[in-house]
Amino acid sequence: MRGLLVVMAALLALAVGSTPAEAATHVVAIGNNLGASGDLPLKYAERDAQRFAAVLNRYGDVTSGNTTVALGETATAVRAMLLKKNAAMRASGQDDVLIVFYSGHADARGLHMGRSTLPFRELRNMVAASPAAVRVLVVDACRSGGVTRVKGIRRSADEFVIKVDDRSKVEGFAIITSSAAGEDSQESERLRASFFSHHLITALRGAGDKNRDRLVSLDEAYNYSYQQTLRSSGQTLQLQHPTYKFDMKGRGQLILTRLKKVSRSGKLTLSNPGTYLVIEGRQTGPVVAEAVVGSKGATLVLPPRRYFVQHRAPRFYREYDVRLSRGQTTALKDQEFRTVAYARLLRKGGGDRSAVGGILLFGGVRGPVLDGYGPSPQLTVGGTLDLKWLTLGLRARIQFPVEASPDGALTATHSEYALMVTAQRFIDFPWVSLALGVVLEGAYHRQTYATGGKASARDAASFGIGVLATLQFPLTDALSLQFEGGPMTSIFERATVSAGAVVGRELATPLTYWAAGGLVWRL
Repeated sequence: MRGLLVVMAALLALAVGSTPAEAATHVVAIGNNLGASGDLPLKYAERDAQRFAAVLNRYGDVTSGNTTVALGETATAVRAMLLKKNAAMRASGQDDVLIVFYSGHADARGLHMGRSTLPFRELRNMVAASPAAVRVLVVDACRSGGVTRVKGIRRSADEFVIKVDDRSKVEGFAIITSSAAGEDSQESERLRASFFSHHLITALRGAGDKNRDRLVSLDEAYNYSYQQTLRSSGQTLQLQHPTYKFDMKGRGQLILTRLKKVSRSGKLTLSNPGTYLVIEGRQTGPVVAEAVVGSKGATLVLPPRRYFVQHRAPRFYREYDVRLSRGQTTALKDQEFRTVAYARLLRKGGGDRSAVGGILLFGGVRGPVLDGYGPSPQLTVGGTLDLKWLTLGLRARIQFPVEASPDGALTATHSEYALMVTAQRFIDFPWVSLALGVVLEGAYHRQTYATGGKASARDAASFGIGVLATLQFPLTDALSLQFEGGPMTSIFERATVSAGAVVGRELATPLTYWAAGGLVWRL
C-alpha cells in the first residue's frame, strides 16, 4: 500500500509538473519626450507610457514582472529590449500575449528617440516575429499611420471586430496608431496627455465597455479611442484620425482589462448620457478621465481617492465632489451637485462653447433729461452675448409718456424711444455675479402739448453714455434675476422757449440716472 501511494504521488507530481502554465500577457511601454533635432520637446509622452503600463498592471492581469517601461531610451536600447522579450517568451513556450506601446515623436520613416531613429518597418517586423500568440502594437506619434500603411484620411471608423472561426483561441497581429499617415498627433495641456493615449487609457478604465460586461476588449478600446480622439482634435486646427490594421482569428475577443473583480480600486457609475470630466482632487488638479457616456451608461474604475467630476449637459455643467472607497461602487446620480450655467462657465474659462446668447426683459426707471419732468417708467427688451472676457448687449428701450408743465403755461407730454449697446465684465461668485461696464445709446424724443394750437410737437435726437453696475442672481440653469443701474448723460440740441414760442437752440448735457431689474434667459 505504501508503495502504491508513493507511485501515485509521483504520477501526480509528474502530471502537475507537465501541466502547461497559463498564458501570460507581456507589456513593453516606451515613451520618449525628446525627438530628433528640430522636434519640439513633448511634455507627456513618457507619462503616457507610464500610465498605459499602470492601467494594464492594475486591471489587465499583467504582472509587474511581465512589464517593461522604457523612458527616454535610444533606438538601440529599445531594439535590445524587444529582442530580449521575444527570446524570453520563446523559451517559455506558452501562447502569450505581447502588447507594445510607444508614445513620442515620429515621421514617415520611423520613431524619433533622441538622435536615433527606429524605422517603422523594423518595429513592425520585431513585433510580428514575436513567438507570442497575440501581438498588439500601439503607436501614438505624428504620422504614425505609416506603420499600418494607411494612406490618406478616412472620415469615419469601421467597427473593429475580431473575426471568428473554429479555433478556440484568439491569435494574430493587430496594429493601432494615433493618426493617419501625414497627420500630427497632438498633446493637450488640459488633459496632460496626448489626445489618443488619454482616450485609450480612459477606454481601458471602463468608458470603452460598450456592452457593459465589465470586460474591455481590443475592438471596444479602439472604437472608443477613435471617436473621442476625432472629437477632441475637432476643436484644434487639424483633425486626427487613429488607424488600425489587424489579422486576428479565433473565437471571442482579446480582452485587455477585466473590471468585474477589482478589490483595490473604487468604481464610479455614470448613468446619464453626456461628457464627464474626472479630475483628481480639486478642480485645479490633473485630469484623470474625459469619458463620453451613451444611453447605457458606464462605470469607471479608479484609484480610491477624492475626485472633482463635471457632467456636461446641453445648457449647463453639474459639478460633484466625490470620494471613492476601495472596493466600493459609487453612483454619481446619488451624489450632491451644484449647477454651473454655461455663461458662468464660459466666463471662468471653461466649457465647450465660445459664446452664450440670451434674451432679457427689464422694467425700470430713468431720471429726467428735460426740465420740469420727473422720473419716467421704462420697458427694455433685448439680447445678450456672453464671451469669455466680455458680455455684450443690444437693447430697445421705451419710455412711457410723462406729463409736465416746463414753463408753467403749457402741459407737455414727453415720450422716448432708444437703442442701447452695453459692454460689461462679469465676475462670478457662488451665489451672485457682479459686473461693471458702459452703455451707449441713441434716442428719439417727442414732445407734444395739450394746447396744440399754440405750440406744435417737437422732435429731437440724442446720444447717451453711462456707467452700468450690475448684480445678477442665478435662479435656474438658464434663468437669472438681474438688477442694474448707474449714472448717464445725454447729449442733444434743445429749443429754448419763451411764452410758448421758440426763441433759440442750445446744446444740453444733463446728468441723470438709470435703474432697472428683470429676467435674463440664456439660450
